[in-house]
Amino acid sequence: MGALALPSGASARGHKVSERTIRRLETTVLGPVHAREHALERRSQHRAIVRWRSLSPAKRARILHTRRLAVRAASTQPASEVGSWDAPFQLPVHAIHAAVLPTGKVMIWSYPFQATNTSPRALETHAYIWDPSLGTGAGAFHEVSPPADEVGPHAMIFCSGGSLLSDGRLLTTGGTLYWPTKSRPLWAGIRDVWTFDPWDETWTRQPDTARGRWYPTQTELADGRTLIVGGYDESGNATASGGQIVDPDLEVFTPSADPHGIGKIKLYASGERDTGVYPHLFTMPNGQVLMAGQRSPDNALLTVTRPGADGKPVDVFTWADTTPSNWRTLGNAILEPGGPAGSTRVTLIGGTNPAARDEVAKTTPARATTQTIDMAHPADGWTDGASMNVPRSNFNTVVLPDRSLVAIGGSNGTSDAEGLYATWPNHDSRQVDIRNPATGQWHLGPAQQEDRAYHSTAVLLPDGRVLSGGDDRSGMRTSDTAEIYSPAYLFRGPRPLIGAAPQQLGYDQPFRIGSDSRAVRAVLMAPGVTTHGTEMQARYVELAITRADSTGLDAVAPPSAGVAPPGWYMLFLLSKDGVPSVARWVHVEGRWIAPPPPPTRKAFGVDTRVYISSGQLRLRSGAVTFQATNDNDFDVSARAVLRLRGRAVRRAKVTKPVTARAVLRSGRAVTVRVPLGSRRASLVRRHRKLRASLELVVRDPAGDERIVKRGFSFRR
Repeated sequence: MGALALPSGASARGHKVSERTIRRLETTVLGPVHAREHALERRSQHRAIVRWRSLSPAKRARILHTRRLAVRAASTQPASEVGSWDAPFQLPVHAIHAAVLPTGKVMIWSYPFQATNTSPRALETHAYIWDPSLGTGAGAFHEVSPPADEVGPHAMIFCSGGSLLSDGRLLTTGGTLYWPTKSRPLWAGIRDVWTFDPWDETWTRQPDTARGRWYPTQTELADGRTLIVGGYDESGNATASGGQIVDPDLEVFTPSADPHGIGKIKLYASGERDTGVYPHLFTMPNGQVLMAGQRSPDNALLTVTRPGADGKPVDVFTWADTTPSNWRTLGNAILEPGGPAGSTRVTLIGGTNPAARDEVAKTTPARATTQTIDMAHPADGWTDGASMNVPRSNFNTVVLPDRSLVAIGGSNGTSDAEGLYATWPNHDSRQVDIRNPATGQWHLGPAQQEDRAYHSTAVLLPDGRVLSGGDDRSGMRTSDTAEIYSPAYLFRGPRPLIGAAPQQLGYDQPFRIGSDSRAVRAVLMAPGVTTHGTEMQARYVELAITRADSTGLDAVAPPSAGVAPPGWYMLFLLSKDGVPSVARWVHVEGRWIAPPPPPTRKAFGVDTRVYISSGQLRLRSGAVTFQATNDNDFDVSARAVLRLRGRAVRRAKVTKPVTARAVLRSGRAVTVRVPLGSRRASLVRRHRKLRASLELVVRDPAGDERIVKRGFSFRR
């Protein structure tokens, strides 16, 4: 079955199509009401282009100057309002696909780097694991490429779908059958289905899909199965209307209980539907699945099951059309953060409308607009929301634990000259757009050092930062980099700490989270699995809090699998200022499992229980001494970092710190000796009012480090 042709004034090959032909085609496919809506939208966009062209060069220059001033103002705002970027670091492969795994590590995969920018691309996939705890150097990455398949030496899961199973395994479907050539100019998909165990880092081949899939989408259902739809099939053939043949099948993957076992794929003829590539899918609280773009016709609600005669659910898998959205190809979609009962609201952000192509400039502009639908009130349809400051397509939007959104990277629509990588003249899209969770308005933030558009990814990390990488535009296919964004909340004060908490959560069950007095909220964040601007896993789940005190929070797990499909989540605690803790991984599933016993490993809890017990430093034989007390039931390794303070120190040029190591025995007060050296010791003897600052870096047997700080004067 064929895909709907482009609704623009130009087909895939750039031939002119009249408005009358477009209107007739859309009336036949979509009906007269929706066809009229699209016609009005095209007319509005055409008028906007005409108005821009009618402006004098001076007027255009003033508008662009105003935009540049806004960009410049955003770049000078403090990190506590807009966040900051770290310097880029090298990746071992393009980050065209990215998946956050429940081990806390991140997998990225793509075709391998080319030897030169003009050499042919290899028809195989290279995958790597990044361990953030090891830093960002080459030693933090190791290869986990998939085994061979019928296509190449490493299964070509580039341009596949990806999501996590309830047990934490990564599931990929489809991929690339060949690189297009003059004799085979259109893309085609493979039938491969693979699972990856993140704990032993092994791949398992699963049963194939019925047809090939290139650019499919998948999402976890409330019952733990995975829905698979969309993508071009294996034929690589065009339709009569100039589009490309898509795979209309609806298939469902049922995983095996054994992490290395073979699951099942089932095709449901009742769910057959033509869709575009990488459609956006969201499991709703009632268990239905909403399809929301990218194309306007790709709006429908899937009923998965109905009660059978015996009360047990029976599969139905049938679609019902919903109100069409605007055309937003190459745009983003997010499930809006909701309350503890779950979210029924989906927002579409940015993208392009092929009908808005400018035949003179040979470009299709990006959108800055957004629109939202609430499936609790589907008759209200799509409503317009606040626009971003920079129009974007081929970008990534990440939902953060404080309910804010950050839009990262993006292209300036598409152009004949640069294709999907069209850049802004002033690299406008390097700046992030941040949506305020209280006002819903967007403001600009700091800029990355590189353009990241088509084939880029961005995912939330367990420490609350965001990893951004990818973009393999021409001239950049021999290497790739990533950058890490620290949102504004990381500059607004200390983080809450997570103490004891269960690792397994049963639906609608109460549980206790140990913490300090800073924690007032708790959220679950599903780890991101994303590619080509289509996020297939991430979601925000607010937890109900029934009691908060100085030792922690009493919370209630999500009420159902529609609100939080079974699987691994990052548990964040947040302060009243929206500052998140470092996440704790928890597993949500249908049956209640009692909280595990207290950990047998010896580690710091919420309180470090290490104190600097001396009131003053004592100078003896060229060294200072102080006492530290360890009230834990285990020994602690410590490193003392001492800095002298004052004008005399700066004049003597002895501002560098001195260090010493010690072991703090369990339940004891230990005297720690820090050698000063002759120059510093002489300075301390001569200046009675000299002061010092001390940092005691302590590490528990589990490797957790804490810092205890104190200022000192010297005892005479």
